[in-house]
Amino acid sequence: MISLKKWAERLDPQPHPNTLRNWTRDGKIIPPPVKIGRAYYVNEKARHINEVLNGSPIPLT
Repeated sequence: MISLKKWAERLDPQPHPNTLRNWTRDGKIIPPPVKIGRAYYVNEKARHINEVLNGSPIPLT
């Protein structure tokens, strides 16, 4: 698992931190991020829901 911030650095354009929080709260990241302490962590292969709906495979682990 990697931090949500590191995961977002891979996206183009990189979303604003508020957008990431909204995506997390609204369940738009699959598999969903996990909150540990004050930070969110996500599977390295996680995808935004739009990528999944457009045909990108959902990561299994």
